Amino acid sequence: MSSDGRKQFEVDYPKKLDERGKQWLHDKPFSSYDREESQKNFHDFSTILFLLNQNAPKAKKILELGCGPGWLSNFLSKMDYQVSGLDISDGMIAIARENAAKQKLDTKFYVKDLEEIDQDQISKNDIVIFYDALHHCLDDEKAMQAAYAYLKPNGILILAEPNAIHTENEGAKTAVDKYGVTERGIIIKNISSYLKSIGFESVMRYHASGQSFSPRSESPKETLKMIIFPLLARFYYGRFKTRVWLVARKKATKNEN
Repeated sequence: MSSDGRKQFEVDYPKKLDERGKQWLHDKPFSSYDREESQKNFHDFSTILFLLNQNAPKAKKILELGCGPGWLSNFLSKMDYQVSGLDISDGMIAIARENAAKQKLDTKFYVKDLEEIDQDQISKNDIVIFYDALHHCLDDEKAMQAAYAYLKPNGILILAEPNAIHTENEGAKTAVDKYGVTERGIIIKNISSYLKSIGFESVMRYHASGQSFSPRSESPKETLKMIIFPLLARFYYGRFKTRVWLVARKKATKNEN
C-alpha cells in the first residue's frame, strides 16, 4: 500500500470509532472509557511539566506534533504557555478546536502532515513535543527534521513514545487490523543517533514510567520493590520495556553561545 493510503487511515481513524470511542476523544483524559489510560495520561502530563521546568523554565511557545484530539495542548494552554498543535486528521483537529473553544483557550490547531515542514512554524518555538505521535508516522527522519526546523536555536524537543516492543502489543495489533493505522515501537538508539546527526545536542533519556514509579505501601514486599525497580528500569527494563522519554536541545547559534 502507498504511503498516502496508509496516512489516509490515520486521517479517517476518528470517523471509524464507535460512539463510545468517539466520546473518549472528546472527553480524554476525563472518562471512564479506559481508566488505566487516563492514569497514564495524567502521569505523563506531570512528567512533561517536570521536563519543561527542568530544561526550559523560561519557555513560552510550545508546538505539539501529532496532537490528536488536543487534550495535552489544551492542558498546556491552561498553564499559560502559547500552544499550537498539528495533526494529519481533520477530525482530530475539529475535536481539539471544539474543546479549546468550550474552555475559552487560545490554543491554535492546524491540519498538517508531520512529515512535511510547515513554513509558518519554522524557528518559532521554544519547545516541540512528540507525545504518542511519532510511532504513527511512516518516516521518523522526516518528522524529526520538521521538529528541528520548528525550534528556535537552543530550543528543546521532548519525545514520549512507546518502546520497541509496542509493535507486538496486542492492542496495537488490533488497532492495525481494525483501523489500518500505523503502530510501531520506537528504537531508542536509532532515534538518539539521528537527532544528534541533524543538529540536536545533549540528547538525554529519562526513565519516567513503569512499575518503579508506582506508589508503594510500607509492607516489606513493596518496600523491596521500591528499592529494586528503579535499578531494573535503568539497567534492564529500560532497554526494551519502559516508555521512551527523550529530551534533546537544538544547538544554539554562535551569537547565543
